[in-house]
Amino acid sequence: MSLTRHFIQQLRLSRKAAGVTLGCFLLIALSARADTLIYTDSLQNDWQDWSNPTNVANWQSTAYVHSGSYAAAVNPPQFIIGHAGPFDIMQFASLDFWINGGAAGGQIVGVQVIAPTSPIPPSYFFDPLTANTWQHVSVPLNLVSADPNQFIEFLFLTAFSQPVPTYYIDDIKLVSVPEPASVTLFGAGLLGAWIFRKKWSRRAPMRH
Repeated sequence: MSLTRHFIQQLRLSRKAAGVTLGCFLLIALSARADTLIYTDSLQNDWQDWSNPTNVANWQSTAYVHSGSYAAAVNPPQFIIGHAGPFDIMQFASLDFWINGGAAGGQIVGVQVIAPTSPIPPSYFFDPLTANTWQHVSVPLNLVSADPNQFIEFLFLTAFSQPVPTYYIDDIKLVSVPEPASVTLFGAGLLGAWIFRKKWSRRAPMRH
């Protein structure tokens, strides 16, 4: 489900003293999990529209598009995106997307992260949307408590029950938690021995 890339840089310092080659090797391994796309022109990676009714969101709207060919036009009050199977949400730091208030603006939109083991699903509401303007939103997932084998839902909802103008959402993704870098140092003892030998040889008196 996620990809891992490794970047390796090797630094070698070599010297010769008394016919012995001494080396110091520094190995740095950096890795990062890939982000997971939820929506780019269409729903991706087994994410589905679980809204009821199902026509709350038009996933191929061309009225306002942030990138690509389409965006989702959402008719409030709410719609739901769910994963088709168990999903480990704990691998991810945030839910990121772009949102546009459309011609009217002023909508107060929020997201609720729903997992079966979360007793009180955290909700996040944003500032009123600006008309005809794309805004980036990042929803932290650090308060979510979920088992890796659970179904996950994202409920998008508005703050008021009365009719709210259509808004638009695009480029939805989960941003992964970065893996820590690992650093391994080889040959430090040999390098220290070489430095000690050089200093000692400078101080030792010459013999005739």
